[in-house]
Amino acid sequence: MAHPIALQRLAALQSADFSDYREERLSKEVSGKTVREELILLSAVLTTAREEWSIPVENWARRVRKPSPGKHRERRLVSDEEAKLMAACRKSK
Repeated sequence: MAHPIALQRLAALQSADFSDYREERLSKEVSGKTVREELILLSAVLTTAREEWSIPVENWARRVRKPSPGKHRERRLVSDEEAKLMAACRKSK
C-alpha cells in the first residue's frame, strides 16, 4: 500500500509532508540511516523533476532536517560465511 505522501500531487507537497513522513518512518523502528537515505532519494527525484523534466516543483525534502546517519558499522565474515559466499558466487555464473 502506498504511503499517503505518494498520493499527493507534486505541487501540493510541503515541508510538513516530508517531516511527517520522517517522523512516521522513525516511529516504525526504521533506522535513522534508512530514513535519511529515503529523504535523500526523494530529494533527488524532486530535483530531477524540476531540472531535467521542467516540472515546476519545490524540493521541500531538501529543506527538512534529516536524521543523523548513525554510527559506522564494520562487519567481518565469521565461521563458514566465506565458504558459503564463495559457493553462492560460483553458482551464480
